[in-house]
Amino acid sequence: MVIHKFTLFDALLYFFIFLICLSFLYPLVQQLAISVSDERVLGFKSVGIFPFGFSLDSYELLFTDRKIIRYYFNTIKYATVGTLIMLVSTSMMAIPDALLESAYMDGAGHFNVLYRIIIPLSKPLLATFTLFHVVGHWNDFFNALIFLRDQEKQPVQLFLRRILVLLDFREVEDTSALQMMNAISSRTVKGAAVIITITPILCIYPFLQKYFTKGILVGALKN
Repeated sequence: MVIHKFTLFDALLYFFIFLICLSFLYPLVQQLAISVSDERVLGFKSVGIFPFGFSLDSYELLFTDRKIIRYYFNTIKYATVGTLIMLVSTSMMAIPDALLESAYMDGAGHFNVLYRIIIPLSKPLLATFTLFHVVGHWNDFFNALIFLRDQEKQPVQLFLRRILVLLDFREVEDTSALQMMNAISSRTVKGAAVIITITPILCIYPFLQKYFTKGILVGALKN
């Protein structure tokens, strides 16, 4: 048994990976800290990874209007339909023709090829394609911005755009929510909007991540 000796190169490599992970996590943690900060304590201070005070008023404001639930439903619907279309059109193309031909030569029928070859081999590919396409459709706002004029059909990303870019609350009809806006910082509202929007993807990713590497490798195989 060969024991790998921990070298300086290994230490530098781990440190480099740590910095990369930190660069990915820091903006998320910072937005979370901003979103739960108390406006009375926050002021114009620069927020790091710890909030100033604690308040959930921004989340309460955003969820006061039930339209955000409809935006979530629209986004899930668009992401699901778009991903299914892409999976049907691309997943089967990743199976080498030589593998299918050899199965037919051994006497396998269409159903045997489907259930014993295509589906087992496609699981990591399907998971990888699903992750890519769901994230792509979830983050897409430009097509909806161009083609959808009815706000009842718009995805949650357009809601996020209105909050981050325009800080537009014209859709809010609840009187208590309108009064709450005057007491809440736009910074905390923007941070809460970001966290609300990306949370579903963060919840899905761990369940598909185990297939990610395998799916990339299988998809890279050549005849």
